[in-house]
Amino acid sequence: MNKKTVLITGSSTGFGHATAQLFANNSWNVVATVRDVSTAGDLAGRDNVLVCHLDVTDPASIVQAIEIPIDRFGTLDAVINNAGYGQYGIFETIPQASIQGNFDVNVFGVMNVIRAISQVFREQKAGLILNVSSVGGLIGLPSISIYLSTKFALEASARCRSNSRPRTSLSRSSNPAAGTLPSTRERRSSIPETAGWIATVLSSNEPTLH
Repeated sequence: MNKKTVLITGSSTGFGHATAQLFANNSWNVVATVRDVSTAGDLAGRDNVLVCHLDVTDPASIVQAIEIPIDRFGTLDAVINNAGYGQYGIFETIPQASIQGNFDVNVFGVMNVIRAISQVFREQKAGLILNVSSVGGLIGLPSISIYLSTKFALEASARCRSNSRPRTSLSRSSNPAAGTLPSTRERRSSIPETAGWIATVLSSNEPTLH
């Protein structure tokens, strides 16, 4: 049986890095994408891991990061949109450029990746997209309105696509931070568990189009 291949954005640290390790250790081909390939760390050099440059705000880099692994592995079965970052502060104190930057990565960056992979999945008649979202996409909290707004937008976009016909992929969002907001130390310790949860969500969905 051929190995399945997953592309993960934001693989240099955190959930993305841990998830890439987990899939690689479980016999998947992994396309670990990062903005700077020198930050891939222990993902580099593994036979079933391909480290690629990808900047979600640069559509050309996304296309290249999709084409290269298809040439090597023959197919892409799943994409995990993990890249993103938090923007904190009182709304009226945050510069417009900072607001735009957060949306460019957390929302429009995800859309750029989905737009690029959709044609591939359509041609394959199979594929799964998993967006790493947040409980912040479901509730509102003070001093974090910009970041949470990006997650609300991500949730809405995924729901709209999941109801579209014809489908180009099976699209889901995950909310790994559900529950109370943990401390920095707790967040770090929960990364392996969250990576395992992401893998479970992905593996529970057969990547076949409707």
